[in-house]
Amino acid sequence: MCYAVSLLPFVSTTPNIPTTQKIDNSTSSQNETELEVLFHWEDYSVLAAMLIISCMIGAFYGYFGEKQTTGDDFLLGGSSMGTFPMAMSLGASFVTAIELLGNPAEMYMAGAQFWMICISFVLVVPIASQLYLPVFMRLRLTSCYEYLGGMKAVIMTDSFQTAVLIGSLTVVLAMSSAQVGGFDVVWDHAWRTNRLRFFDMNPDPTVRHSFWSVVIGGTVYWISMFCANQASVQKYLSVERIAQVRLALWISAASLISVYSVNFITGAILAVHYADCDPILAGVISASDRLLPLYVVKQLGAARGVAGFFVAGIFAASLGTVASALNSLAAIACQDLATGLLGITLPEEKGATIARWVCLGCGALSFGLVFAVERLGPVLQLALSFNGMAGGVALGLFSLGMFCPWANAKGAVAGGVIGLLVVAAAGGGAQLAQLPMPRLPTSTEGCVSPFNNTHLTIGPNENRDDEVFWLFRVSYLWYSGLGCLVTLVAGLIVSVITGTMNPAQVPIDLISPPVVKLLNSLPKKIKSALKVPTRLGSERRRSSSVRPPSVADDKDTRRRRRLSELAGGVFYSDAPTLTRGYDNFALGFDIEKPLPDNPPNADCIKFECNMDSSLQETSTC
Repeated sequence: MCYAVSLLPFVSTTPNIPTTQKIDNSTSSQNETELEVLFHWEDYSVLAAMLIISCMIGAFYGYFGEKQTTGDDFLLGGSSMGTFPMAMSLGASFVTAIELLGNPAEMYMAGAQFWMICISFVLVVPIASQLYLPVFMRLRLTSCYEYLGGMKAVIMTDSFQTAVLIGSLTVVLAMSSAQVGGFDVVWDHAWRTNRLRFFDMNPDPTVRHSFWSVVIGGTVYWISMFCANQASVQKYLSVERIAQVRLALWISAASLISVYSVNFITGAILAVHYADCDPILAGVISASDRLLPLYVVKQLGAARGVAGFFVAGIFAASLGTVASALNSLAAIACQDLATGLLGITLPEEKGATIARWVCLGCGALSFGLVFAVERLGPVLQLALSFNGMAGGVALGLFSLGMFCPWANAKGAVAGGVIGLLVVAAAGGGAQLAQLPMPRLPTSTEGCVSPFNNTHLTIGPNENRDDEVFWLFRVSYLWYSGLGCLVTLVAGLIVSVITGTMNPAQVPIDLISPPVVKLLNSLPKKIKSALKVPTRLGSERRRSSSVRPPSVADDKDTRRRRRLSELAGGVFYSDAPTLTRGYDNFALGFDIEKPLPDNPPNADCIKFECNMDSSLQETSTC
């Protein structure tokens, strides 16, 4: 939202401004002030229409749609959403104003190397589908979603905002390409200026963007966004079957590739238009992310409504991201803090109402922090790297639990803390070192200016400063991989030192299915050394809730059990020896004592359970 608001000063009523910019001897802020004029009424109308329709969708599902009484009705939309709307909503969560404004600027400043991150989207889908997704679909954990209308409203609103976003990008691309002479001109200029460098194979991790950092580092980053992100997982659980989620992942990956491609083509168009007069070097603007708004307003503003449509697209991207962030904050408040840490039981019939109020409070708090963040200055750059740092550590924790059944709680905590310290040191040190961002040559030779024309030339695409510690020079794209790797290794080492878990005692639904198959295929000697049972998973111990004796299932529990079983999970057992696990999903699961493989002197196993307070029944198998 903050990025969208910052676009308004660039909206201009002056049509047909020539490519050559007139520059006076004032500062960049004074130059920007000259552009500060209001929207046309057509621009305001387009922007207002997008915001009003988004609010109406939320109000409809919140007050006029199907009645939402329980927590799962509100939080998961009854797990009845369609595949395509969920895919569009998932993609909208990851297309932010930062991408829409930053990607064209990246193409303009440094070339197309970063576009290779689109390969990561293709690699992420099978990894997420096979390794992580089955565990989430079996567990069927619940968290909070959005203020008005719950999950259904969020997904349908995101779908509408995605359409606005794609429409605005398409209009800008079509009009701008026609203005500079077509895609052939754009391609030729990008080739001549060395902007089509996709395969920088330099293995140096301090290179800001190389093939390896973009593809490998980007893959780990996007795995963390798809598999260790609260908002993503809750959208997966809004549909019934795992096949729907897998299809949605492919659709969202295709949409992300399309958006990134359009962004980079637009950046190449900016490079053609400003080939002889770089507005950053000339002082017209002070930041590269203002290039695209400047171009849209100055060159396309003659067409009434185009500038408003563009800003509406930026708003749409921002709103989708903000909604997901609020949902995650509300989920932590409801599940981890209230239910898990404080032990507060939220009434089923008031679950939707409580979730709305919690999300409203998180939204108000977030809005208040905007006024503090805008004054942080250079520190904001550190915040933009937070997703990579925190996401990598979160992915490491999830991977530690799903892939390493020997890991214990002490190892997980220690691994997470050590991983956070390492990536925080790398990111914080990079900000303190103030390493310059390498960029391609640009010129101000075509600018009419009272000062001398200059031609900017920058060296190779490397962060070179021998006086800076090597960890601080590591590319930010490696932060996720670094955090994940350190968390995994440290977690396993601490688990071994403090005493590993017995894999036979770990609920099978908490282990990734390919890992189970791998462990079951090992030779007996290796299984014995690793404490892996002869056939891991044969006991089919459940990992989620256990129904206590004489307690009937509620509506939400019946739904989660059915959907968990569809995904191959064992939601709960009536066995009285399994008496816990239903109290807290967020903070962990109690270990169940496995049944002996060969009970001595017995041909069967006896279970005794209290079916009634005054009646003792015995069941013999």
